[in-house]
Amino acid sequence: MKGSIAHITLRAPIVFIANAVLRATGYHNSTRLIIPQISPSSIYSLLLSSIGMYEVFCSKGMNQFDITDINGEPLTYKQKVTKPKENKRRVFGAFFNLEKIDKVCQSHGLRFANRITYVDRYTLHITGKVIPHGSYRNGHPITSQYNERKKIFSNHSLNWMKKYEASGKTKDEVEKEIEQVADAIKTLEEGLKKERKMLATKETIQSKASYNHKIKNSNDTYQVLQAARKEVREVRGIIIPKETILRQMRKKRYYWNNILNGAKTKEKEKKKSEEKIDKKKSKKEAQVKLTTSTWSHFTVEDSTECLDISNLITNHQGKNMQVVFSGTDYGINKMSETCALTLAEVESHVNRYNLLFKDDNNTEKMNVDENNPSLDKIKLPHSFKITAPHINEISHTRKLMKCRENSLKKIENKEALEALHTLSQKEYTLKTAQTMSEIDTAHKIHKKLGQDLKNFEYSKSQLKNQHNQQLRTKRMWTRLGAAERNYVKEHARKEVQSLPSSSSSSTVSQFDGFCTKCNKHHICCSPQSSYSHPYECPKSCSFILPVMLIGTAGTGVNSRIKGHARRGGGKMREQHRRHCTIGMTNEYRSSQTCVWCFQQTRLARSRRIINGRITSVKIHGAVECINPSCISFKCGYTIKPRDPHSAIAIAIAGASILLSTSRSTLPPFSSVYTSTQTINTSQYILDNTSSTHSQYQKDTMGVSSGQEDLTTC
Repeated sequence: MKGSIAHITLRAPIVFIANAVLRATGYHNSTRLIIPQISPSSIYSLLLSSIGMYEVFCSKGMNQFDITDINGEPLTYKQKVTKPKENKRRVFGAFFNLEKIDKVCQSHGLRFANRITYVDRYTLHITGKVIPHGSYRNGHPITSQYNERKKIFSNHSLNWMKKYEASGKTKDEVEKEIEQVADAIKTLEEGLKKERKMLATKETIQSKASYNHKIKNSNDTYQVLQAARKEVREVRGIIIPKETILRQMRKKRYYWNNILNGAKTKEKEKKKSEEKIDKKKSKKEAQVKLTTSTWSHFTVEDSTECLDISNLITNHQGKNMQVVFSGTDYGINKMSETCALTLAEVESHVNRYNLLFKDDNNTEKMNVDENNPSLDKIKLPHSFKITAPHINEISHTRKLMKCRENSLKKIENKEALEALHTLSQKEYTLKTAQTMSEIDTAHKIHKKLGQDLKNFEYSKSQLKNQHNQQLRTKRMWTRLGAAERNYVKEHARKEVQSLPSSSSSSTVSQFDGFCTKCNKHHICCSPQSSYSHPYECPKSCSFILPVMLIGTAGTGVNSRIKGHARRGGGKMREQHRRHCTIGMTNEYRSSQTCVWCFQQTRLARSRRIINGRITSVKIHGAVECINPSCISFKCGYTIKPRDPHSAIAIAIAGASILLSTSRSTLPPFSSVYTSTQTINTSQYILDNTSSTHSQYQKDTMGVSSGQEDLTTC
């Protein structure tokens, strides 16, 4: 019959065939279960929603309850339960005491969201929405504007249609522009094709010269190697500026192609899109509104494009109140890597970009560093790392797993151990079953041995360990969040103490942490070591507000790379937004752009012996800048750790948006095409002179007396 749903027994053979194909091709984890596999060690909660309660207690039949809506009329079908939303509360009010539920939610800064989860006879989870009032909420949750904006409706085709109308060009002019850009790209690619072949030949000669020098180690081989390196640098100096122009032209072609697609959109589709926008006008207005962070209300989270920190910058009072930026790069192997940058360091990076790219047509101005700078001043700072093994150590996950294994080895738990051994056999697992008879046999075995496993899992010792682990995991996120913020603050305090004008008034000993002012020891925990001492007495410390810029590329939760824990970064963000400002930053080209010369980097390479041959392989944990004009290249600091380098790039990209009058990031980190290489200036700190606290002054940059006029932005 048309529209009917086939029974599970009719669909099962198709699932068996699909699973067999997936196993044969090596995708074992993508197979589907015919029936759900219930774990005795897991607690399956019951969700109580308004619709579910109405269908169970108020549906048609004898001995059912009658509930009235907000108008006093009886609820006769489930569509009226959700519309209007006030009827949901009427359903819960018929069975629960809403006054007590509201009182519990208000004590946690929440508003009841008409959802209750029954875990066991001792535990109920009440879901609520955050009440947005005040900045200091005494540990209560904070609303994330970033998560709210992700729910807002947006029409991609309508956005490009508006850009087409704003461009003021006709469809024929746009097509002509695309043809001109395509011809320019073709000409550049043809010219670079020969030069890239030349570079490949020069790199091969350099590799052979390096191998010969490693074997013979003589002055002659060293001279040959130096000559080969010089030739490679010369060719790269020619190719790198052209590749920069080529990337810009490709971005321009992408822009005009989307403009053309906006021009081709039909008028009928445009009207439909406008109707949708009118229905969600209030949401659109909320999208345009900026989230402002002030010294009295700084616990906010939003994207950097919609975040305004101008009040924090203009009203900071020197050493008493400061703002420090940090960039966080989430990953898979290292779950989190954070690097801190002070306001002066961000300014120096932006000013250096303005100096190098002040004029697009004059590429000679890129070579402003004639002298070798100091390695100590350009070396990346130490980062704050969070890994899954360290999280398991703090939350006692490994310790409790060993306790569980030791409990299974006891004599009184012999039946549970034998049941686990039986269920682990291949013929009794539901995932590898290929016929209905095998599924039936495995299901009967699971049902037979389930009671022995439940007796072990729900014993007093195991329930105590589970409760202990839940408390330690919750405490662990709080400790890690505080340690990460303290790392960012300590970076700013050290910068203040290192200034010539500041007097060292610290009363804390760096050996044992004893403070002569407080007459006691100051000790704070750190993930890198068991204990660490603060740089300054907490009573005399200035108020430092971290502005944490976190990449939006994700945490690898849905990645297919195996062998690593998937804990995500949502818990850390939840901890941070209760105490500081968070800006979610686009990670576009953050791992592929050098933070010193803003040119493209590549993965570092090393030689390995594979099958008896010396082969050049890529190192995925490090990046290399090959620009001969880069200051890091000149001082020999070409290879850098990838994750800290990406974290610094995220901090520069996000801070340049927050400090810019046009609210746009530096062009190397922008995915949006701009007609010119705009100079990112700010009315707050990026003025017409170099920073007085910048660690890249004229002597460091190597600017001669004839180039002093270029040091202004």
